[in-house]
Amino acid sequence: AVVSTQSTGRVSIKVIQDTLKVKTEKEGVEFILKNGTYSFSTVEKQKMVKEKTINITNLIHSGYINIVTNMPVSIQLVTDNIKSVGAKVDPFEPAEKQVD
Repeated sequence: AVVSTQSTGRVSIKVIQDTLKVKTEKEGVEFILKNGTYSFSTVEKQKMVKEKTINITNLIHSGYINIVTNMPVSIQLVTDNIKSVGAKVDPFEPAEKQVD
């Protein structure tokens, strides 16, 4: 079922009621929340991946010591290594689970 228009991204209450076979706007919203799915835009996904990469980088930085210097591994080194190995960061998976 169509739930948005190309131009505005919004749909009239009447269309929602007719499409979802509900009587009120509240019932329509409840139906969508219970049964619907949301597709993230490319920009939203990129932002989520960037934020998750920062979380992962911070976890690695704070949890690992460079054995030569006996200091935490630098954030830049971690970031560069994540990029260089082509690690796939899942924006929906907890950072802690991706570090393990």
